[in-house]
Amino acid sequence: MKIKIKNAPKKIYLQIDSEIDESIESDDFDIIINANGVNWCEDRIFNSDIEYILNEKKQYKTAKGIITLCGSTRFYETFLEVNNKLTAKGYIVLSIGVVKSEAVMLDKRDAELEKMLDALHREKITMSDSIFVINVDGYTGKSTKAEIEFAEKHGKRIYWLSNGDLDRL
Repeated sequence: MKIKIKNAPKKIYLQIDSEIDESIESDDFDIIINANGVNWCEDRIFNSDIEYILNEKKQYKTAKGIITLCGSTRFYETFLEVNNKLTAKGYIVLSIGVVKSEAVMLDKRDAELEKMLDALHREKITMSDSIFVINVDGYTGKSTKAEIEFAEKHGKRIYWLSNGDLDRL
């Protein structure tokens, strides 16, 4: 069971109603305790209280959201342009990592690599709030159409280059 505590103090003390094996080292261990009760408080009360210091993770609130770029890699230059503009507008942009084209030294006949890259891009879509379809002159190929369907199925917002969405975001 996980409990989320709002406004927790930076330092707390865990109090356990049982004996702890003192031979356990405190640097790297799992504690298994048979306890009657477990409590915590802001102040040390007993010598056996275990001190915990809150490790705060920085939360960056500047991002407007996460968006994945989808489209034909034949428009790679447009991918770069859209990525730059969306990043400058405050979005976290996930894009293609490998360009599948004749100009790049990638064996397009490698079916396993092709499957892995497609699955990887679907994972990026899953992580995102939305997708941005780079459909230059309205073109969407078979792979891009499949990505759009996947995004729709997972409730993602869809933005389109051809609709002028880049200027509206």
